[in-house]
Amino acid sequence: MAEQIILNTDLYDNLLTERKGDYTAKPRITGTLYNTDIAARIVAARTEYQHGTILNILDMADSHKVQAIAEGKSVVDGVGQYLVNVQGAFEGEKAQFEPGKHALGITYTMGKLLRETLKLVKVVAVSYTHLRAHETVL
Repeated sequence: MAEQIILNTDLYDNLLTERKGDYTAKPRITGTLYNTDIAARIVAARTEYQHGTILNILDMADSHKVQAIAEGKSVVDGVGQYLVNVQGAFEGEKAQFEPGKHALGITYTMGKLLRETLKLVKVVAVSYTHLRAHETVL
């Protein structure tokens, strides 16, 4: 069985409602992982591949994914599906893309592995005002 994952969140007053005691939660980000960190995790999991080899493969995969998305292809990996999208209104059938009026973006859909993993996450919420009160005491 996989080790339980705990996601800490901070609760903030919900500014979109007028109800007292209505909060929104924001995940507490505990760090950033880069490909080199992921490669180190893979090596630590007892693989015969060296860190540099894994890092090179991850970097190459990123480059190929980015190129494919830019070409209008759907990219599906173990995390999700990525699609390029176009934002902004076009006037007329012959309208062209104008960077000042339009933008390119990404549509992301979670993949099965991520969806299943997130079902196992235990979310722990802590009131931000409660945290601030402890800071003033210290």
